[in-house]
Amino acid sequence: MNEGFDTTFSQLPITDSHRKAITNAIGSWSFSAHAFTDDELLYGALLMFQHTLKDESLAQWRMSDGNEFSMNSPFRMINI
Repeated sequence: MNEGFDTTFSQLPITDSHRKAITNAIGSWSFSAHAFTDDELLYGALLMFQHTLKDESLAQWRMSDGNEFSMNSPFRMINI
């Protein structure tokens, strides 16, 4: 695991209960984006990217556990 990577996005000012609500909402696709703050929407988007980029068909952009997005370096996962 690389030091300095925040795989929980703890720098975002979101409570644990809101994180769970966001995770549940994006899992069902039945949510209004207007009900969430910008930080909550960012958290949801980052979760979707993490989930999607672990798919076998996207292996060239694969993200292993511990090497996901860093709030300090959001484009580190891009494989050029």
